[in-house]
Amino acid sequence: MRRFLILVALAVVATLPALVLRFAGLQPSPFVDVAAFGVAILAAGFMLSWGAETAEEHISQGLILAVVALVTVLPEYAVDIYYAYKAGASGPGSPYIQYAAANMTGANRLLVGLGWPLMVFLHWTKDRHRSVGLAPGNAVEIGFLLLASLYAFVILFKRSISLIDFLVLVAIFGAYVWRARNLEKADNPDEEEEPGPAAALNALSPAAQWAAIAGLVLVAGGV
Repeated sequence: MRRFLILVALAVVATLPALVLRFAGLQPSPFVDVAAFGVAILAAGFMLSWGAETAEEHISQGLILAVVALVTVLPEYAVDIYYAYKAGASGPGSPYIQYAAANMTGANRLLVGLGWPLMVFLHWTKDRHRSVGLAPGNAVEIGFLLLASLYAFVILFKRSISLIDFLVLVAIFGAYVWRARNLEKADNPDEEEEPGPAAALNALSPAAQWAAIAGLVLVAGGV
């Protein structure tokens, strides 16, 4: 537990420079801003992952992934909401229309084009396996992801995003959350349990675990 508290303290300290810059309104240079906020986001990601790993003992993995994904993309949603609002206020031909579309699709392009290949490469460097094995429960996640991807082509072909598209995509996400809430944890008997921050939290009482999880999520989401 002492090691866990030290790690949490280090993660919180890592977020302080960005918080100082943000609330003090300081802008020393773009490089300093990128470094400070980049480190803060990375530290927040660690805290969020520690809370998620602990919560997996009480909630299905699919539901945890949905919550983690929602929290991690909230900053991007905030930027996209701002661009969409400015595009609507400026009228047709506003450059904010392109900004909103680019911000909405940019993260997905990075995830598919860089994130997924990187995970496969890291898996290969560790075990020299040419593929990543998927559990049967992953079929639900891949199925809903495929459904949302196919609907994205509908938006592309009609060259507009309307309230109906919003409702359809929210319905797909809601259906996934409803289906994932009962998915069982995928256990790998050959995989050894590695000690870490989540293991320290699992030694606490259920009430203390939930308090720690809530604290980690709130701090990570606030950053």
